Amino acid sequence: MISNHSSFLDIIVHMYRQPPCHVSKAAVKKFPFVGTIADMCGCLFIDRGNSKARMEMLDKIKGRQVECEQGVYPPLIIYPEGGTTNGSCLVKFKKGAFSGLRSVKPLIFKYKYKYFNIENSVLNFVAMTALMATNFYGELTISEMPVFMPNEYFFKHHSREGEEKWETYARVMRDLMALESGLEISELAIEEKYKYKELLFPNIKGKHSD
Repeated sequence: MISNHSSFLDIIVHMYRQPPCHVSKAAVKKFPFVGTIADMCGCLFIDRGNSKARMEMLDKIKGRQVECEQGVYPPLIIYPEGGTTNGSCLVKFKKGAFSGLRSVKPLIFKYKYKYFNIENSVLNFVAMTALMATNFYGELTISEMPVFMPNEYFFKHHSREGEEKWETYARVMRDLMALESGLEISELAIEEKYKYKELLFPNIKGKHSD
């Protein structure tokens, strides 16, 4: 499953819908209680600051996707944007969910709150939790799309010059998710958010953690 990601509430909703089998940042494994549960549920943990670990994770994701298709594991939830955004658009998708050219099932989350926008793209967990307490009611719409599996016909009719197959796959999936949800498409990458956080909070560690 591939899903946009704008709040830690996304994870709770996914956990309610199915066993919480995610691709997550490595730091989650160290969280008390939560890390143990995530590990037992078969989550995959990625060290975003280690290029070698990121490459190894691509192979792990490919293997897990095959096992998910065979029913060995529940669906693996991947946030292809690579982190949380402000929920207003879909930024560039990362390679992980698409490099194996396996099947994906897109989900799109859209929140609506009266007093405060709960998308935690730059705020930390404590600040977000405090601000979310001001909201007594909110709405979440989930758009669930069919499972898609690429084939040679797909690449013949959708590839652009100079694109690798995973890039074509990721681009088309993002276009379809945007069309289904009404979200805009942005050509920015998640790394731009990290630069923005550095400007906002120059003295805070862990700016690249979400």
